[in-house]
Amino acid sequence: MNYSEDVDNPFTPVAPLLLLPLVENSFKHGAGGTTGAVQIRIELTLQKNDLQFTVKNTVDPDYQSPPKQGGIGLRNIRRQLDLIYPGQYNLSTSQENGFFKAGLHIRLDTE
Repeated sequence: MNYSEDVDNPFTPVAPLLLLPLVENSFKHGAGGTTGAVQIRIELTLQKNDLQFTVKNTVDPDYQSPPKQGGIGLRNIRRQLDLIYPGQYNLSTSQENGFFKAGLHIRLDTE
């Protein structure tokens, strides 16, 4: 597993446990869902109240189906984001080159 962060203000408030489901999914579907070598990459950037969080994990090379856009975990995260950060976020998922990627961008208000 690789983790990197670039944070200009570690005291910027972010909703508690918001990022945890994305990390959990990478372990559940990446590490727990493949028989080959597993890679998980987590990147967190927070600069000038602009949060970018990316989680990438390997997927089984025999699995060719596109990623599910409507899984329960992703629906729950979207509901939370709609309540806490309405109109201030973008949550995306994709699958390519043997990796599943979940990306979250939030423009955080400091008021």
